[in-house]
Amino acid sequence: FPYHALDAYLYKYMQAGLRVAICEQVEDPKQAKGIVKRQVVEVATPGSAMSEQFLTAKESNYLVCVYNIDKTIGLSFLDVSTGKFNVLELQLPQLKAFLAGLSPREILLSEDDSESELFLGRGKWLLTRVESWVFNPDFAMNELTKQFNTTGLKGFGMSGMKAGTSAAGAILYYLQSYQGRDLKHVTGIQSLSADDWMTIDDDSLRNLELFHSLRGGNEGTLISVLDETVTSGGGRLLRDWLHKPLLDQERIENRLDQVQLFFENSELREALRGVLKQMSDLERLLSKLSSTRGSGRDLGGLRSSLQLLPELAQLLSNDHIHDIGLHIESLPDVSSLLADLERLIVDEPPVSVKNGGIIRDGIDEELDEIRGIARNAKAWLVDFQVSERQRLGIPSLKVGYNRVFGYYIDITHTHKDLIPEDYIRKQTLVNSERFITEELKEYEEKVLGAEERYTAREYEIFDELRIKVLAEALDLQVIADFIARLDVVSTFSKISYDRN
Repeated sequence: FPYHALDAYLYKYMQAGLRVAICEQVEDPKQAKGIVKRQVVEVATPGSAMSEQFLTAKESNYLVCVYNIDKTIGLSFLDVSTGKFNVLELQLPQLKAFLAGLSPREILLSEDDSESELFLGRGKWLLTRVESWVFNPDFAMNELTKQFNTTGLKGFGMSGMKAGTSAAGAILYYLQSYQGRDLKHVTGIQSLSADDWMTIDDDSLRNLELFHSLRGGNEGTLISVLDETVTSGGGRLLRDWLHKPLLDQERIENRLDQVQLFFENSELREALRGVLKQMSDLERLLSKLSSTRGSGRDLGGLRSSLQLLPELAQLLSNDHIHDIGLHIESLPDVSSLLADLERLIVDEPPVSVKNGGIIRDGIDEELDEIRGIARNAKAWLVDFQVSERQRLGIPSLKVGYNRVFGYYIDITHTHKDLIPEDYIRKQTLVNSERFITEELKEYEEKVLGAEERYTAREYEIFDELRIKVLAEALDLQVIADFIARLDVVSTFSKISYDRN
């Protein structure tokens, strides 16, 4: 199938639970000697899919790793499309219930673990076996500290989590080494405790119809009644809260206080939701930029979302809002990144990053010069033709172009006596002669490479900005988490208010 149809076909393969190896050229065809080198650059599986056709905006797409040490299960789960990474330890009998609520797309198991598979339960996931040495605790620790640029894992609450560390390290290694994934957007890991929430076994989950109806689909389910979230991140967080109902009274009361605040302030609630509705999916946008699938339009979406933060801050300036934990003023300062996005990216950027048109004029001297040549080539040739006609007194003189000879000046045999000495003969035809001049030759060299150099230079600037965005990934994810929480608590308030 044509390469540009990859995403559509990947969707079908992923739905069928298949692995797909993607092979691409890995060197510039213009510089290659002989056959252009190709290699497998990515292995796509259901648990690591990035295709928008495969992903559901309001649902997480989890890859899970399970590691069993004497019936203590280390379980890590990562949504590659958002960078959300979690780890916990639980007992083997609890595994089935937890996985039922998580609904993973793919589960990794050690090749020598035959026991855990019996406790996985049922689900539409791909089961992948990984070599046992990948789960070595020292190796796993090294993978994690290398990813997070830390000396240990204490700051993530993982001290003493031997099985959990092995599972988390193995999931990173699988994605990076087996699948060729760039995980710059995976900036940290959250350790969970199974004692913090109520475990709902898979039979209860199914019979209560929390996410799926017994008749099929989601009509009449709890999620269909509660989900009036206006952001994709809010929709995913709502599902996470329903999967893991809190047991800690203080956290429950805090959540209820936030819902109560927006219940009692309808005007504030509706204004807030009006702003949230305009927000892009920052988490998935970051993952696209990390995997080089990002576009100018993604950067435009990030810019417009960050531009809304001052409006949010104004709405949430009430002291009582701070008292219940919604501290928008403590969010990271990303004003420098926003300034770069506003300065560099055009108002309405195109999707493709390969065809130019993303970077504003007046930003880069080299780009402006090349872009000017590419844009003004036709006008320059018309002016050159007019000036040569006037200089030589040949009204029929034409400036043309073909792929074989490039740019040329065409003069009929009738006017051959008027041909000046600075004209260099290029081709003889039946009725005319074709010539080149040093001036036209120099311009030809400029023009023919200008379009290619222009798009290449634009991409360089785009890529520099992409790297800047990823350097701020952790701060952007904190902002995304805050937006998702605002969305869910205001949604609960709206439903309470609308339905009395």
